[in-house]
Amino acid sequence: MSFIIPDDLADLFSNPQAYGGITSRVELYQLADQPNNIAPQQISYIRIPRAELSDFRNSTLEFNATCSATGGTYCRFMQPIAGIINRVRVLANSTLLDDELEFGRAYSMKLMSQDNTEWTGGSLSITDGVASQVIRNGYGPNGSIVYQINLAYISDILGHVLPIGWLGSNQINLEIYWANPVYVIETDGTVPTFTINNLQYHYANLNVTDNYKRMLNEKFKTGVSFAFRSYDNYIASLGAASAGTVSITLPFKKRKAIAMLLGAVPTGTLTTTTTNDKFITFSNYSVFNSSRYYVNSVYIPSDRIQSVYEQFLQTCDALDIPYKNNSYIANNWLSGNAFICGQTLCQSPRNVTEDNKVIQGLDVSTGNSNIVSQITFSAPTAVAETLFYFMEYYAICSIDSQGIISVSE
Repeated sequence: MSFIIPDDLADLFSNPQAYGGITSRVELYQLADQPNNIAPQQISYIRIPRAELSDFRNSTLEFNATCSATGGTYCRFMQPIAGIINRVRVLANSTLLDDELEFGRAYSMKLMSQDNTEWTGGSLSITDGVASQVIRNGYGPNGSIVYQINLAYISDILGHVLPIGWLGSNQINLEIYWANPVYVIETDGTVPTFTINNLQYHYANLNVTDNYKRMLNEKFKTGVSFAFRSYDNYIASLGAASAGTVSITLPFKKRKAIAMLLGAVPTGTLTTTTTNDKFITFSNYSVFNSSRYYVNSVYIPSDRIQSVYEQFLQTCDALDIPYKNNSYIANNWLSGNAFICGQTLCQSPRNVTEDNKVIQGLDVSTGNSNIVSQITFSAPTAVAETLFYFMEYYAICSIDSQGIISVSE
């Protein structure tokens, strides 16, 4: 039995007209080096064996998890479960391809912006660990629950078919950095902790026909490249009673910057385990007036955004999500409950050419290029805030004729 080569696979190798057959698709999973008894703040390593083509587009990280605390009346994981991951690194042997710091927070910020009715639902979503407090109380100590996280939701390079068979002696390695439990466990007890078991990564291998393999061999004689989206992050502090316009210089240096995302969280709640929904709740500042960026001596947008609804539309654009009928984020914005805002930095930020080369993106890579965040408040803020900034940008992955892989940003 044969299948059509997916369009994005053809694009990946800069030849969208080259369709061929794959002889089989084999669903696989790979256990972590230490699949069981993983403690907080440890690093888990998952090594993907060599194959011709590995398809990570529908891949998932799967595990069981339990949490506990000393004393108290309840102990549960925050929602979504992705907050339990602090960092994800993707490598080809020791060559770093993608590094996503604050992975769980970026994942949660994107997920909470969807029109998602599960957040207050009475049943657990097995995939993302979202449910009511009562449901999560019961599942906290229950190690039989299977959690799944799509790493490509933030680490876009894992949303591609990768030619591992043409990477010389390289294999793909994943590093999962687990979070500090005080950030991710909700409890009125003390000394919270968690344990991860049965950690495995699910993906597929594609076995190609001889004709298509010859085409790839020819293509690799001159090398190939493809684009993928990534995030850089920066954490800043905002003191209590901040008022007027606050300017914060962000140290982002990228050649293809496409969007900014900002979420503000009360600093005092970050490590307070009795504060609920810390990954999906943001400051309810009615005094938040506007937000914009000063980039390469130009204001983006050129005029201050004065309307909360307009900022809501900008945030949807930055998150690449539809705004029509998006009641969840709309209700948060219009009721003043969510200090989370986004801004695109260029026109058509996610357009690429037919051979997957980037044609959009703002260059802020030079030494004199700075991105300055400007936030305006109509009155003093109530408490100190921690500001989580994420820049979305395009990176270019190149593979030369010897299978040596590199990434430029």
